[in-house]
Amino acid sequence: PLKTLIKSHLLSGPVIQMDETTVQVMNEPEKSSTSTSYMWLARGGPPEKPVVDYAYHRSRGSEYAKAYLSGFSGYLQTDGYVGYETALTDRSDIIHVGCLAHVRRKFFEAGKSSKKAGSAHQAVTKIAEFYRIEKELRSQDLSDDEFTRKRKARIAPVGVQFKAWLDKKALSVRPSSAVGRAVTYAL
Repeated sequence: PLKTLIKSHLLSGPVIQMDETTVQVMNEPEKSSTSTSYMWLARGGPPEKPVVDYAYHRSRGSEYAKAYLSGFSGYLQTDGYVGYETALTDRSDIIHVGCLAHVRRKFFEAGKSSKKAGSAHQAVTKIAEFYRIEKELRSQDLSDDEFTRKRKARIAPVGVQFKAWLDKKALSVRPSSAVGRAVTYAL
């Protein structure tokens, strides 16, 4: 079936991005109409021909991600949901990486909810440097290997500086504050 072909193609690439979002399903057997179910999304496949797969699941449990990723090896990019870490227990063939867009969103939201948005604004500005470098390099006519080499050389120092800033902020902000939660999420 088509669904099997899509999943097989998706798992054949070096990177999969996964996320899940809530859905409410009316008249679902053995569930109340006000209960929550989930739509899971996976994007992957060969970089030149990526595919997207959507799958409904009754829960957000890590068992779905674990089953879905069976047969995959490479990089898994997700948000900070702990279920992915649980799903990857004993999977040294999958490297779990975070998502800078989710980190940026946490600081952006912290800036909106705080009367004093200084630290949140600083974080968003620091994250913008990652995106600026990426955009500049993508505008050049570079081979994949050259792009990767230049990207590592240019972004690594920015990453080290951002990590040091996060470590320092973690010591100076209340963990329960909006900025504190964003720092914890980023780390």
